[in-house]
Amino acid sequence: MRLRPSWPSVVVAGLVVVSTYLRWHAARHVPSPWFTPDEQTYGLIGESLWRHGRYEILGHQPQFLSLVYPLLAGLPLSMHDAERGYAVLKVVQAIVMSLVAVPVYLWGRTLMSRGWALVAAALSLCLPALAFTGFVMTEVAFYPIVVLAAWALARALARPTAATQSLALCAIALAVATRLQAIVFVPVVILALALQLLFERNGPLAARRYLPLLAGLAALTIAWVAVQRGQALGAYGVTSHVSYGFRDAGRFFLYHAADLVLLTAFLPVVAFAIVAVPSFAGREASRDVQAFVAVAIALAAGFVAQVGLFASRLLGRLAERNLIGLAPLAFLGFALWLDRRCPRPRVVTAAAGAVAIGLLAYLPPSFISAAAEPDAFSVIPLYRLRVDNPGTDVRLVLVLVGAGAVALLALWPRDARWLLAAAVGGMLAVASVSVSDVVATQARDFQRITVGPDRTWIDSRVDGTAVYVYGGELDWSGGAPAWQNVFWNRRIGRVYTLGGRTILGPLPTTSVTRAPDGRLVTADGKPIRARWVVAAGGYVAIVGQKVADATDAGLSLWKVQPPVRVK
Repeated sequence: MRLRPSWPSVVVAGLVVVSTYLRWHAARHVPSPWFTPDEQTYGLIGESLWRHGRYEILGHQPQFLSLVYPLLAGLPLSMHDAERGYAVLKVVQAIVMSLVAVPVYLWGRTLMSRGWALVAAALSLCLPALAFTGFVMTEVAFYPIVVLAAWALARALARPTAATQSLALCAIALAVATRLQAIVFVPVVILALALQLLFERNGPLAARRYLPLLAGLAALTIAWVAVQRGQALGAYGVTSHVSYGFRDAGRFFLYHAADLVLLTAFLPVVAFAIVAVPSFAGREASRDVQAFVAVAIALAAGFVAQVGLFASRLLGRLAERNLIGLAPLAFLGFALWLDRRCPRPRVVTAAAGAVAIGLLAYLPPSFISAAAEPDAFSVIPLYRLRVDNPGTDVRLVLVLVGAGAVALLALWPRDARWLLAAAVGGMLAVASVSVSDVVATQARDFQRITVGPDRTWIDSRVDGTAVYVYGGELDWSGGAPAWQNVFWNRRIGRVYTLGGRTILGPLPTTSVTRAPDGRLVTADGKPIRARWVVAAGGYVAIVGQKVADATDAGLSLWKVQPPVRVK
């Protein structure tokens, strides 16, 4: 007997294939890392894992950042040809991010009809954040994995068996190993469980059904802290040593709640609010929908609170890229609302719309800037609008668009509701084109000034180990030239910083000073003994034979007679 795939399975596969091609095509125009030092860090760790079996950068072990993503990225990046490996990685990443359609569709099938579940899956592929396929960032793997973990948690709440709770724990552990942000699942599980009990109108004793989930979560937390030797936040431990203000944290919570509305094109968040009300009112008959609402609200609250707290002191602007995993949940809520023929209770619809518009009105126009682009892709089309049309009141635009969206949601004919889904998908797709164009341009410009057009210009000329002497070039970038050249050129074995200069991130460096005779020496007086030296000629004049220049980047490669001297 031959098994034939169902038509929805074929459609989902087709969506993944089309998305993979389009995202790969856009990613091809990103020539080099832009998010520094994040991309280079993940890439170098991954390469070390596959080539040497060690979690290292230039022989030094950094604090934990991620395991799953470096393993994913490191395999192609460890190829003999670094440029070819980088190109292969773009294909892999386009596939991985596009696979989000699978858990979204499967989860949607437990909530609604197949057609609307496909709509939710398609909308998840239209998100501008899929432009991350062009960058060596954990968002690539975290996007589908966080949806998988949320779905597994919802299944465990709706059907609390040992098997479903075990699967939820495994999925949460996978998410934490992908991105430490997923530690927020600890309070999220507790809040989601409380909401599920509320929706079912059960007392605290009913929580006994979930003891395996709670006990397993506690065991995983203890094991994680033990493995990390008390540093559960790994490289993000600095966030626990910062003093946070309640008022600032509250403001940034609202800013990021507004950004979630913007990220999902407004309508999905309002529609989700409408379909969530029956669960609170005790009128929702489906346990699957109750569990979905509980998990979506708990995850949104946890992520927005976590990201808002972080951004309030350590970023000072929107950190949207830490919220993108919430978008598919909003799209599922939107599709569920459409599947139920667009229920529009007047009070709830007006209240949800007013809150969404109010959040957009509260968003500071100063956040719509060039500086915000790397962390909040959704502001890119708005920033381009303001650049192309000076004097535009972006806040007024957002409020008017929000008001128009609420009117559409309230008045649109139910029989043509698929056009609402098409409108949301169209807005996201148009924004994706704009975002992909801008980030590719930014990455090209960044490559030009940090490593030059020939990315492996050092490896192609060096027959031994080279050292990089950082003299402060492009100091606003936190040492990006050093990071970029180490990423692309495996011959660089060590990085030195001259005159107290610092390089951001976990790149191991050694401070050197100029001795009276011109030698570069470390703090204990040891000279640098290397035959090949890379440095910016405008900052460090090396004594030796200049072999090559990365002209646009202002860098030069010297062949010297050890010890290394400067003029």
